[in-house]
Amino acid sequence: MPKMKTHKASKKRFGATGRGKLKRSQAGKKHLNSPKARKRKRQLRGNVVETGRVARKYVKLLGAKRIAPKAEPDKPAATSEA
Repeated sequence: MPKMKTHKASKKRFGATGRGKLKRSQAGKKHLNSPKARKRKRQLRGNVVETGRVARKYVKLLGAKRIAPKAEPDKPAATSEA
């Protein structure tokens, strides 16, 4: 079976963490920034780490070696009453 090719458009927009989560920059700060508040622009800086179904799909397109496992719901802590 042939190797899976990297999706080049996704590679330019996203990155993968070492644990297989998706890193992306926040939308809304490329242009038309003058009417936006300073606080809003400041909060749009930096990267966001995504998890979930769509994030796993894009990490797979990037050709990452490791894909983050599915998020499991929190299990109730076992308490032993004596």
